[in-house]
Amino acid sequence: MSTQAEADDEMFAHISSTADPDTLEWASILNDLKKVHIRTAADDEIDQELKLMIAHIRSRNSPDGYAITISGKSGAGKTTTLYQRLDLNPSLRPFRNKYNNPQQLCLRLKTPAGCTMKTLGRAILRAMGYHLRGRKLDEEEIWDKVIENFKLRQVRILVLDEFQHVLNAPTNKGYLHCSEAIKNLMQTESWPVWLIICGVPEIEGFVKLDPNQQMERRAPIVRVGRLEDDGVTNEMVAQRDGKQKDHELIEEALYLLAETCRLEVGFQPDSEFKRRLMHGGLWRFGMTIQIIKYAIERCLRDSMANKLLTQKHFEEGYARLSDCTPETNVFIADNWLSIDREVDEDGMLVNLASIKRTRRRRSSR
Repeated sequence: MSTQAEADDEMFAHISSTADPDTLEWASILNDLKKVHIRTAADDEIDQELKLMIAHIRSRNSPDGYAITISGKSGAGKTTTLYQRLDLNPSLRPFRNKYNNPQQLCLRLKTPAGCTMKTLGRAILRAMGYHLRGRKLDEEEIWDKVIENFKLRQVRILVLDEFQHVLNAPTNKGYLHCSEAIKNLMQTESWPVWLIICGVPEIEGFVKLDPNQQMERRAPIVRVGRLEDDGVTNEMVAQRDGKQKDHELIEEALYLLAETCRLEVGFQPDSEFKRRLMHGGLWRFGMTIQIIKYAIERCLRDSMANKLLTQKHFEEGYARLSDCTPETNVFIADNWLSIDREVDEDGMLVNLASIKRTRRRRSSR
């Protein structure tokens, strides 16, 4: 019986042997595009926090672990940034011990929706390849298994993405119970665990749920992805500290991504265009980059473009991402600053009213 990897290779080989040249070229370009990471100040902040955390672990004299909070709105790029920094830190890569057993200093997973400490513990065990297989264990027994497997695999750092799912606990008692359990995890005798929680800004309040405020001093916060704007021209922005940076960052990203895809930018991105682009991306770095990528995809599909990325491709890319009309397209409308959207669970741009209706339906269940 073939493995999943072997089956995947067979399917990719089938595609390679049957697809037309354009499809194969697009696949190569999109693969190159996915490898590009635009470095921001948050990368440096996370790198420094990871170095300090690893230093505490290496010192062997830290009785307690502590938490780092990575915070940003949906579409800010926080998960992409965090995982990029984790992947590039050599100390956090899996390895094998002298008995050829898999070991990993850092374990990462997405927090399950509707999370309780019991379901979270089960998810952590599954992420380590340990399956309870129908065994009925209570919460305490599950977390005993978690610590036991942490020790076997040398896990010292636990990364919990989408941590806002913890905040879905139905009562304040649930919040406090989770806060206390997390604190106990970081203070486990003989095996303290360091935590990296990543999610929307509401998770910043999680540490305040600790009635004794013992977690607050253990939770440095790195905020990711907010772009700045003052609504003026490039020349005026250049005279103000910190304002030119994001305009320049987005322009550099645009040229870098286009070059990666063997395209040329067929227009000069002026101040208004960049502001339209960032407003369309909700002034969030990750979503703004996503719009650029959608525009690039439209250019690749445009047989008349001659590898020239134009503003028309941004209009089409934004329309695909938001399913908007020309009247509500930020690259077309005169009143573009009044267009407000939000990111849904699928990473698409939708009207704020749609998000509110979805939330009301969920709260009424």
